[in-house]
Formats: sequence, C-alpha cells, structure tokens
Amino acid sequence: MSTTNQPTLSDVVNAIFGAILSIVRGIADAISQNATVIGTVVIVAGLGYVAFRYGRRILDMFRGLLSF
Repeated sequence: MSTTNQPTLSDVVNAIFGAILSIVRGIADAISQNATVIGTVVIVAGLGYVAFRYGRRILDMFRGLLSF
C-alpha cells in the first residue's frame, strides 16, 4: 500500500489565504490601472448630480414667477 501525502489543515488554510490574496491583488491592480477613468466618472457624476439638483430648484423658481 502506498502512502499519499494528505494535506494538513495548515496547507488548506494557506491555500485559501493565498487565493484570497491573489483575488484582492487582482482587484487592486485593476483599480490602480483605471484610477484616472474611475476618478473622472466620479467627478462627472458628482457634477451632474449638483447640476440636476440646483437646476431643478432654479427652474422651479422661474416656474413660480411665470403665470402659465
């Protein structure tokens, strides 16, 4: 009978930990490569939200002045 090397608990934990680290590292690399695009999208979305919010208030103010 041949004896096979059974993985120990520490081997399994190390493999899981290594897989999680590689996933996190991949996500971090993707974010760092696209940082300018992500920043641009966040800024444009924020400006769009501000323009929508204050533009709506200004239009409501003008709508109240007109008697249509």
